Amino acid sequence: MLFNKYLLKSISPYLTASYDEIGLLKPSDISTSGYRLYDDEEINRLMQILFFKELGFSLK
Repeated sequence: MLFNKYLLKSISPYLTASYDEIGLLKPSDISTSGYRLYDDEEINRLMQILFFKELGFSLK
């Protein structure tokens, strides 16, 4: 999805890495250069995480 590419460009890699560390988000693959790659399912999960975070929910 084109929208998802723009969404990910606006999000810090450190943020997605921290979500990975606490088990909220898992990359579908990791490139040879170390970039985390996400499929559409994980992008949707990320959008949900950001939505609930905006509403004030805790990530724990």
